[in-house]
Amino acid sequence: MPTSEGNHFILSLKEEVSVIYVTNEVFRIWLTILNARGLFSDKLLDEREEITKGLFTWLMTHHLHSTVLEVYRAGLDDAIERWDMVFKYTPSFERPMGQRDIDATWQTIPDEISRLTERLPPDAIYRIVLGLHPEVEGMPPPAIRGWTPTILRKNKLAKITLGETIDGIETPIYMEYHQPDPSASQSEEVEHHG
Repeated sequence: MPTSEGNHFILSLKEEVSVIYVTNEVFRIWLTILNARGLFSDKLLDEREEITKGLFTWLMTHHLHSTVLEVYRAGLDDAIERWDMVFKYTPSFERPMGQRDIDATWQTIPDEISRLTERLPPDAIYRIVLGLHPEVEGMPPPAIRGWTPTILRKNKLAKITLGETIDGIETPIYMEYHQPDPSASQSEEVEHHG
């Protein structure tokens, strides 16, 4: 857990390396999903700097609890597909030391994508939404340019848990895929506006 001094969070070198690694792996997963689902990655790549700043900063302060790659049809309110990553922060002494078989766990994502035979509509687009804890150790998340409050789109999606996807030193990350289903949910989130 980072220690805080005033409005600044201090990480050990090991924690900072882990945050950089996790940030890069999140992007790797997003690009894999977009390419596999026939969605253009240009928007994500064009906004990479600001999106990375949000990911890195809120991972560093432990405010980030989830990311959502939300797929929807232009002009409509309902999500048609969602890919969530859920972050579980643990003290480093509770995590085993050394490299785990990350490639084996990460492989669940392309495997799951390959099972999706239904094509997305030609007007399908996406957005990146980050879920933030309102406070960590009494401190709100730092404000970052380009990010504004939002609400996830209405959906009738069922959650499929894919398991642990990224193994950071203090941040194991679990992947969830949401596919069409009669249930619905909404939550408060922040969205990047490039």
